[in-house]
Amino acid sequence: MAAPLNQRVVHAATQTRKVAINQYVRGLAAGNDKTTLDSIANILKVDADLNIFTERNDIILEIHRCVTDQPSMDALSTLLKPITKRDF
Repeated sequence: MAAPLNQRVVHAATQTRKVAINQYVRGLAAGNDKTTLDSIANILKVDADLNIFTERNDIILEIHRCVTDQPSMDALSTLLKPITKRDF
């Protein structure tokens, strides 16, 4: 069965990295780290939201939208490294 039109199939290694950054963003929200989420939102040009979970979801959606392959995942990881202090 083919993937729905709104979903993209990415290489397994890239998907693993996407899951890792998704978990990182979810952890920030769970830990109530709005400052770091706001910084990520700013870099990704996602509107900050007063509701931390809405902002988290918007960031995750933007990550899903922009990461389609290894080069785009590499670019995102590099872009966010000054904030996250880690490679994804």
